[in-house]
Amino acid sequence: MHDGETLKAYSDRYWETYNEMEDNFDNVAIITFKNSLPTDHGLRKSLTGKPATSMRQLMDQIDKYKRVEEDQLRGKGKEKTVNAVFREPVHRVLEKIKNEPYFRWPNKMAGEPSKRDQNLYCQYHQDYGHSTENCKNLWNHLDQLVREGRLKHLLHHSSGHQEAKRDAALRPPTGTISVIVAAPGRTGTRLARLLSVAQLPAEESQPGPKRARMSFRPVLSFLEEDKIGTIQPHDDALLITLRIGDYDVKRVMVDGGNVAEVMYPDLYRGLGLKAEDLMPYNSPLMSFDGKLVIPMGMIRLPIQTGPEIVKVNFVVVDTYSPYTAIVGRPWLHTLGAVASSLHQKVKFPSGDQVLEIRGCQPTARQCVVAAVLHWLDAESSASSEENL
Repeated sequence: MHDGETLKAYSDRYWETYNEMEDNFDNVAIITFKNSLPTDHGLRKSLTGKPATSMRQLMDQIDKYKRVEEDQLRGKGKEKTVNAVFREPVHRVLEKIKNEPYFRWPNKMAGEPSKRDQNLYCQYHQDYGHSTENCKNLWNHLDQLVREGRLKHLLHHSSGHQEAKRDAALRPPTGTISVIVAAPGRTGTRLARLLSVAQLPAEESQPGPKRARMSFRPVLSFLEEDKIGTIQPHDDALLITLRIGDYDVKRVMVDGGNVAEVMYPDLYRGLGLKAEDLMPYNSPLMSFDGKLVIPMGMIRLPIQTGPEIVKVNFVVVDTYSPYTAIVGRPWLHTLGAVASSLHQKVKFPSGDQVLEIRGCQPTARQCVVAAVLHWLDAESSASSEENL
């Protein structure tokens, strides 16, 4: 455990190493974790007095002392931010601070090099095995630098104290991103999912760190009264407006069956993104007409809903869609949200209350019409080419 390092940062770094071990060395792993703690650390004293006999017991003890540590930091006013949100992709942040005297390079990446994913490169470790965006060691180091007040000039306005988050929620967007769709003329035609992930990269499909987590949240439920203001009966998709980056983005489809967030050309261009901002993403996607689409890449961006900000990975594709983006299970699960297309709402916890986002049925029906007309035009063009 490094000087000044929090228990959270150390345990995240430790689990990253532990998860790369293929053999069962739990006894050695428990002793190694304990011996790496400072001699006066409360957790070390606890593990010495009553040693953990399994990894599950160790995880429970770690979580207990992490909560104590977080409470102490909040009480001392030292917890300036948790999970910093930056204005730029993390690889750009790394490039800007890597030569600063306060920056610390990590230890060599753990595990057998030949068993790592050679398609994923980490600029922080300068080695293959995982992407820069998903490097826990880098994010922990950046969080620590933010707590020290070193990276204020690189932070997104949503990072910081709760007061700053409330200010961010009230701040007007930089702009609004939408798409132009056909005027409504026909409704009721139901389309299959416009884009779904055919295969996840190995890194994303692996189980997360073997940690026990407990949380207490308000109950999320939908009642008959939640249908008030909606057109019933219906089979409309759930389309909402989200703050992505600094922009209010319309025509975002919520699809709880999608295992990744997808970004389409209108949003990509509207956010001013460039090819160099994207991380590699090689898994093909399936478009609504059954064709495989090779993504342009992936980018991690903040999504703000009320006072809550979560970061998700968007897979960027260059293909037609009446939507600007699709958000799926990663966003819903990270936010702790539940979506209901029947009630045309997304509900999510914020503190001790439940907040909601309402869908827009007229927009959903416009998008269906636009998608059908696009498909008919494509079919007509294909038939014309065959007859030539």
